[in-house]
Amino acid sequence: MNCLINTSIMQESQVSVWSISLKQPAPIVEKLKSFLPHEERKQRECWVVAHGALQTILRHTLKTTQPLEFSKNKNGKPFLKESALEFNLSHSHDMALVAVSKKIPVGIDIEKIKPNKNIQNIATRFFSAREADQIGALSSSEQLTAFYTCWTRKEALIKAKGTRFSSKTQNSDEICGWSIHSLPVETGYMAALAIKDMEGESNENLTQRISQKVWSADKFLLRV
Repeated sequence: MNCLINTSIMQESQVSVWSISLKQPAPIVEKLKSFLPHEERKQRECWVVAHGALQTILRHTLKTTQPLEFSKNKNGKPFLKESALEFNLSHSHDMALVAVSKKIPVGIDIEKIKPNKNIQNIATRFFSAREADQIGALSSSEQLTAFYTCWTRKEALIKAKGTRFSSKTQNSDEICGWSIHSLPVETGYMAALAIKDMEGESNENLTQRISQKVWSADKFLLRV
């Protein structure tokens, strides 16, 4: 698999989604640390792998070996100082996802599915009244899937917009100007991707431009 994304041929509406296993051999972890600022190298191993892999993906996309400079908006969403490239990272338990687009704002979320007896209370607190009611109307066996579907879709949208999670947020499926897609991921996880709509772009065409790929440390780091 060719892990190099060439931005010169990347369509403006193309979105690449990279799946990353956070369980990596010690030599790979040490190599990924070298991509991070010194103050970040003491973070937990899963954090190091996720953010180190993000660095390799962005550097390959931009065709550079130089360190990247990041900044954050007022709500903490990171962005590159000297590039219009859009990206977003999410990690949970042993998995991470990175979304990359040439210009379109994107947000991504992945969550490890964990049984929780307080699902309805959490939904009432963080979801819209309509979403909470829909989850409450389901059987107990269906509520867990519905909860994580709603949570990841809402979180992906909020991350794409660069805002904060709020109980006042509208139903995630009713936000004008954005498309939200649940993504196929490993069993035991739920994930979603939010993409800013382009004028004249149908939802079907946009879905076809989402390319899911697997980040391979052995192959990827050989190109660094």
